[in-house]
Amino acid sequence: MHQLLRERQYKNLENKLNNKIISAKKYSDEIAILESRDENIEFALETVYAKSV
Repeated sequence: MHQLLRERQYKNLENKLNNKIISAKKYSDEIAILESRDENIEFALETVYAKSV
């Protein structure tokens, strides 16, 4: 589920960039935010998994 949402968010940003709705700078900033969020989610999932073992 998380992966589908993530793919949709990246595709949405790409479409906005291609349609010139957002600038390249804004696109880059938003990608950085999504990547950071993904790293935090992965860390949280790993932590929960480690505690459950």
